[in-house]
Amino acid sequence: ITLNCTAIGVPIPDITWIHNGSVLNSDVMFSDEIYFDTFEDDVGTRLSVLTIVSAQPNNTGSYACNATSPVELYESIMSEVVTVLVQDVPDVPVDLNVTNVTS
Repeated sequence: ITLNCTAIGVPIPDITWIHNGSVLNSDVMFSDEIYFDTFEDDVGTRLSVLTIVSAQPNNTGSYACNATSPVELYESIMSEVVTVLVQDVPDVPVDLNVTNVTS
């Protein structure tokens, strides 16, 4: 799963990722499960790409990015919220009985 966030401004805004209302910290962001890359150009554009490598049920939830200007005069801007639903393999049935078989 790949999510992109683009922020434009001078100076170039900082981008943070939020999952279910909590900022994803560096312990989570640089794990084998989730990582991000950041790219910027010389005209004030920053692109942050959040990648969930092998989606697990605990990755389900709301994701958003927050762009914040390093200049305190400007407010931060929150992106639209994206909902990610990761389904798990169903459990194997227990005590399964076949009562009527026809061909």
